[in-house]
Amino acid sequence: MAALRSSPAFNRTASPTGFRRIQCSTPFALASTSGTPQSSGVLFQRTGQSWTVLDVGSAIQCAQYGVTAAQAPALEGCVV
Repeated sequence: MAALRSSPAFNRTASPTGFRRIQCSTPFALASTSGTPQSSGVLFQRTGQSWTVLDVGSAIQCAQYGVTAAQAPALEGCVV
C-alpha cells in the first residue's frame, strides 16, 4: 500500500484499504484493490528492496513494462 499511496497513479484508485488476489511473476506483481466499490488492478515491479507502481487499471497493457508472454499467465489481467 505504501508504494501505491506514494505513486502518482494513486489518484486513479478510489482510496483502497488493501489488496486481494495478489499474483507474482518475478520481478512483477499484480494485485486487485479492496475496500472500494470497484476494484482496480495494480501492476508493481520490484527493484532492489522496493516496489514501484507501474500502472493501474482493469486491463493493463503489461508488455510495455517488460512483462513477457511466459510471465503473463501468472499475472491474470495483464495483456501482452
